Amino acid sequence: SLICATCAMSRWRSKAASAGKDTVASATRAAAPPAAGPGPGPAPQAVERFFATAPPVKTLLPGFVHLPRVITDEGQRALVNLAVEAAEVNGKSHGWWRVEGTDKQLNDGTKARYWDEMSNLRPHHATMLQQMCEQILAIIVQQCPQLQSWAEMQPRVAAFNYYTRRGRMNWHVDDTNFAAPGRPIVMASFGLPARFGYGPAGQEKDVVLETGDVIAFGGAQRDLRHALLEVFGTDAGPMPSTLQGRVSITWRDVGAENGYPCGSNERLGLQPGPGTLPRYRSKGKGKGGYAGERRRAPNGVMYTQQEFQSFFGGLKEWREAGQ
Repeated sequence: SLICATCAMSRWRSKAASAGKDTVASATRAAAPPAAGPGPGPAPQAVERFFATAPPVKTLLPGFVHLPRVITDEGQRALVNLAVEAAEVNGKSHGWWRVEGTDKQLNDGTKARYWDEMSNLRPHHATMLQQMCEQILAIIVQQCPQLQSWAEMQPRVAAFNYYTRRGRMNWHVDDTNFAAPGRPIVMASFGLPARFGYGPAGQEKDVVLETGDVIAFGGAQRDLRHALLEVFGTDAGPMPSTLQGRVSITWRDVGAENGYPCGSNERLGLQPGPGTLPRYRSKGKGKGGYAGERRRAPNGVMYTQQEFQSFFGGLKEWREAGQ
């Protein structure tokens, strides 16, 4: 039988328990307004049904584990639909989407990033994410007692990434302002398979993540260098027909005390504010354009200046598109 995931984060649950959760409506439905608009959401359902029976936990490195196909098909559909709903608000820039007039583009070229504090999500989304993370941690701790301290994780920020087949994430180490030191990082993968690279420079390894897989790293591997090397394959599993790629959901225990700046809507300039990075702040349309500006290419797609250079080989087309 599955583990009852009550061993972690009871403090957060006491705050969120009254909010309902569900498996989320179809991904093709128009997304509702943000959390402030709707009510508490549909009636709750147990998340234990979303997990495989007796799932294995594979140790890739001390402090880095892989749970193959730990989330069932039903659970995958529920979480993908949740991510799609959370990452879109019709008619304005939000989540994965940068909207300029009638143009709607992924906010990071061939991929899209969206993160926010779980308290800012719709209550039934936050509750479901909370309980899924608890269950994952309980499975890991039961099979890897040396990771018992992971049960103390309190996921406060959820990150939803979407990758097209060309989407990648360069080699990096997660900053402490995006994941607290001493706390694990938990990620679930859905849709097309992906090659996840890890390890120090010159000693890189990789693992293929299939739909329904989970990885987590912390402790000795909290500063694990990693990258999303490749998205491949043809079977996108639970992904809706309009988004045939890969989705990841990552849980992070981080807050203002760690220097956490703000959600991605503000950070990436979709909804500009004090925390918006300089490169996404509008500075007025001059000859070179402003940071984050997109212009329409001959193929009808909106691209940034950097993407014009990458795809068309120079700035001639960029300047012509601005005329």
